[in-house]
Amino acid sequence: MPHPVTTARPAHLTFVALVLIVWHAALAADYLNLRFALVPDAPQVMSLLPFQAIWAHVAWAMTVWLGLAGALFLLWRDDAAVLLLFTAAVTMVVALAGLAGIVALPALAEMPLAALVPALVIVPLGGCLYARGLKRAAVLH
Repeated sequence: MPHPVTTARPAHLTFVALVLIVWHAALAADYLNLRFALVPDAPQVMSLLPFQAIWAHVAWAMTVWLGLAGALFLLWRDDAAVLLLFTAAVTMVVALAGLAGIVALPALAEMPLAALVPALVIVPLGGCLYARGLKRAAVLH
């Protein structure tokens, strides 16, 4: 089945895709730094979140890599970005659900960079909704 005719690339697409790439690349660098101790003195976002269960670590890793892939697919105008960014948002919700049983919400509010916790879900979800709108407008193929 041939792809439908796509419209011209909007100017904001590159900007939004690059913002998503930078966001997820920073999370990927954080993940790699924590996993392999590349720069031991660097601040680590993941180490601030008290993940205890292995499934929470797996969900975090899925979010990082699926989000980065989704951002790259968005830059390439591929409609797979919608599914990848949606999956990244869902897996982040799953990862953060692993915190609910361990740490009370007031303790999360007191942690450093407390505003980062909602942004971990909002950024990929916003990217997903943005990509979905572009797909409906026939910008992605």
